[in-house]
Amino acid sequence: MPVRNVNYSIFSCGNGNEKHEILFLEIWTNGSLTPKEALYEASRNLIDLFLPFLHAEEEGTGFEENKNRFTPPLFTFQKRLTALTLRSR
Repeated sequence: MPVRNVNYSIFSCGNGNEKHEILFLEIWTNGSLTPKEALYEASRNLIDLFLPFLHAEEEGTGFEENKNRFTPPLFTFQKRLTALTLRSR
């Protein structure tokens, strides 16, 4: 595995009504890629995983929802996931 260890911390700062949060990431790699490249690849993968949900909402595809469960429409999600997988190859 190229990534050996990852740590994160979140710091809140600011005064009064203006507060900011700062995310600090520490990424250690085995040298086969830089920490910046590892972060880029990880964020790209997360974006690709969440895109189908964004598009489903834009198209007005309703999600079945109740208090205990959240189920996205399977065929729409699977079709988009397959398209993304094929496009990335």
